[in-house]
Amino acid sequence: MPGLSVRRSLPVFDDDAFSWAAWWASLVSATVEQAAPTHVVMTFPTAQPSLGASDFTIAGFTIISASWSGAVLTLVLAETVALGDILVVTFVTTGGTVAVTNNVTHPLIIEDGNTVAWFDHDYIPSITMDAALRVSQWNDRLGSGHDLLQANGADQPLWSFANGVLFDGVSEYMKCVGFPFVQPEFIYFVGRQVTWTFTDRIFDGNIDSGGASIQSAITPEINLYAGNVASINNNFILNIFAILRCLFNGVNSSLQVNQTAPTLGNCGVDNMNGFTLGSRGSTLSFYSNVQVKEIILRNVADGVGVQAQIYNYLQTANGL
Repeated sequence: MPGLSVRRSLPVFDDDAFSWAAWWASLVSATVEQAAPTHVVMTFPTAQPSLGASDFTIAGFTIISASWSGAVLTLVLAETVALGDILVVTFVTTGGTVAVTNNVTHPLIIEDGNTVAWFDHDYIPSITMDAALRVSQWNDRLGSGHDLLQANGADQPLWSFANGVLFDGVSEYMKCVGFPFVQPEFIYFVGRQVTWTFTDRIFDGNIDSGGASIQSAITPEINLYAGNVASINNNFILNIFAILRCLFNGVNSSLQVNQTAPTLGNCGVDNMNGFTLGSRGSTLSFYSNVQVKEIILRNVADGVGVQAQIYNYLQTANGL
């Protein structure tokens, strides 16, 4: 019709309030997995390949790169995510946040080939016990076959999910079949002394005093012995769970309780060649009344950085 103008209204498209916010809200999952503890993997219904590392932040972490594979975005971090770390991703464009599911269970350094055995009381598949919770076998989590064994029911320690494996100090102990384990030997031990008796063995090697932690001199003192008494330490307070770092390495041996100063010395040069828990190595005696949550045996003198990774894991995993 003459003089009639037709006006068509254009749709309003608010990029920030509608499209990006809706896309961010459509996030399917955000996880960090054990196999790649530096990668935050985010899955969306649709990819937005124009987005990169600078479009996201994670408090306490540095994002060094971002890449798309289909609709999966991987943010690579400069820091390794540890057990217990909490990650929250912020999408810079909208300010929206999302919590990341952290599936990291332990530092990968434990699996670097230098761990000869790893005993973890709350990793249930590794524990064989009867209806009374008496433990007959405590397997190495890494499947080496260097498992702690006790066939005799009267000598089997008592398992507890909350507090670990309890040895009565009378006759209870567990022992591995002998295996190559020579200095340097680094043992991370999470547990407590329930009672203290002069010369009782918290642990030992395959034979007597081949590499032992011994209750010595005065309560609650312990030392290291592999042919020579060394690294005497009085910081392992009775009935308080602690993390011991025991290094058997000749003149460079050391014993540290939690974050207190390590005690140093020459423990001798004898080799453990196995592991006995709660007793003397071969002349079974000097049974200790201890309760154990976790032990990691390594055949290397771990440096400060590796120690920090393993110590922090043990502290978090065991609620210390």
